[in-house]
Amino acid sequence: SLPHPVGAEIVKVNTARQMLDAVIQSINNADMLIMAAAVADFRHRTIENEKIKKEKGVPTLHLEKTEDILQKVAENREATGHPLRVIGFAAESNQLLENAARKLKQKRVDMVAANDITAEDAGFEVDTNRLVLIFPDGTRQDLGLLSKMEAAESIIHQALIWFEN
Repeated sequence: SLPHPVGAEIVKVNTARQMLDAVIQSINNADMLIMAAAVADFRHRTIENEKIKKEKGVPTLHLEKTEDILQKVAENREATGHPLRVIGFAAESNQLLENAARKLKQKRVDMVAANDITAEDAGFEVDTNRLVLIFPDGTRQDLGLLSKMEAAESIIHQALIWFEN
């Protein structure tokens, strides 16, 4: 229901698998990928075609992991030799820097924007964010409190500086 950003190509998906396929297809002609959000880590193993009636009682949920899109992008990048630059986000509720640094290494990305989702003036429910950019050499840059637009501009600016070196 949100208006489409001017100049953006919109690819609508319903599942994590469809999102993965759309991302992999889209990166072939890209120089940089910024993954600002992740799909759910788990999904229900089966999909019901009809409403589950409460008369049958509380159903047992059997979950399975969804595809890790950043991991698949890294595998694709390594397999194809594509010089794609990848930026991921780490929305964390504890051990912000440690978890973000681990994600940077595990996902084999070029930069992680770490944000503490427990901060009252940052995260999902507000128009501001506090980000720390983390790079593979261990360099960290604390961007402080910014509007989300300023944060986006800072990420792109820092990425361009970093990737030129």
